[in-house]
Amino acid sequence: MHILVRVYITAIGSEDMALVNALVSVIRRKDYLPEKVYLMLGEQRRERLDHVRGAVHDILSAYGANPEITPVTLDEEDFIEWGRKVSEIVKFEKDRGNDVALDITGGVRSFSVGSTLAAWGKGIDHIFLLCQGDYEGSGRSIFEIPVQETHVHDFIQEAKEYERDRAPDQAR
Repeated sequence: MHILVRVYITAIGSEDMALVNALVSVIRRKDYLPEKVYLMLGEQRRERLDHVRGAVHDILSAYGANPEITPVTLDEEDFIEWGRKVSEIVKFEKDRGNDVALDITGGVRSFSVGSTLAAWGKGIDHIFLLCQGDYEGSGRSIFEIPVQETHVHDFIQEAKEYERDRAPDQAR
């Protein structure tokens, strides 16, 4: 019997804290604790990979996961390449019956656009985005930001709720 694995696709962008805050928020506010992480990055961010991978590992371990973290290096400016790679990952993981989430909070624009376009409609389970109000780009830890100032969107689940709520109106 296959045991569902939660898979989290994210990217190293200009601020490491954005990625870290998003991960902690997804775990705490969406009850989504991934066991497998794809850490996407542009070649020019490679020097930060070990630091970010260590932070991701420490966070997930603190919540009881034994994470598998796979770095994926791409051309930072090529949103088609980002989309193609994310599409491959989503298909690979969904074919194995896994629950797949894409978090576009921490990545560069090419990652956010390319991966969202590729993942939408491909059976992805979640597309997360952490909004931090006036604290966006502050470099502050999520623990320093008032919880009422933050919101974690899950665009896939929000779209499903919208369609479900709208369905009775269409029956009239």
